[in-house]
Amino acid sequence: MHIDYGIEYKIEYCLEVILKEARKEDKLSYQLIITMLSAYSNNPINLLINAPSGVGKNYVINIVSSLFPKSDILSLAGMTDKALFHRSGTLVIKNENGEYESIEDKVVYIDKEIEEKEHEITQSHGTNKKQALRSLITILNQDKKNLVKDSRKLIDLSNKIIIFLDTPSQQLLSGLLPLLSHDKYEIEYEFTDTHNGIKTKNNVLRRSLLVR
Repeated sequence: MHIDYGIEYKIEYCLEVILKEARKEDKLSYQLIITMLSAYSNNPINLLINAPSGVGKNYVINIVSSLFPKSDILSLAGMTDKALFHRSGTLVIKNENGEYESIEDKVVYIDKEIEEKEHEITQSHGTNKKQALRSLITILNQDKKNLVKDSRKLIDLSNKIIIFLDTPSQQLLSGLLPLLSHDKYEIEYEFTDTHNGIKTKNNVLRRSLLVR
């Protein structure tokens, strides 16, 4: 197994850079570096900073997080109980192995099949042939509709660093608890969708780490 002994010196260098702005915050800065780096591991660490308001903990968090890719940082404030569960995501279904996979390729394949059948209709002169092709198009459209209906929205927070700039509600923390405790890599959240009628839908949340 290869061990990168230089990583220790790299962390020390980052710490030196941070402490030029966050003086006398050695311990907190080091804890934040290690916590945020763990987002890229299979076992991310969650960190709760217990300090009175106005002591500048957000200042230190912001300095440390600025060393990481902006696309991996989610700085949140005033979050409602379910807002995190309704972020944009990817439509997925479970495959035979019980893993989530995107339906995008399947939808593209069906659309291509429909396009080909429609082209065949324009080239065909037989009535029966055209009716058969239209029937196939109807079946393909229904397959696509069912695929979308049975899908779930996957909100992938893996390798993401969620920073709560204020104290999140107890309800939000309770909803995230299975992920924060590492009981599950993914959790499903069921909610009522009132768009175009009342129906139950599911979103899937994939694990990240939390800093507060």
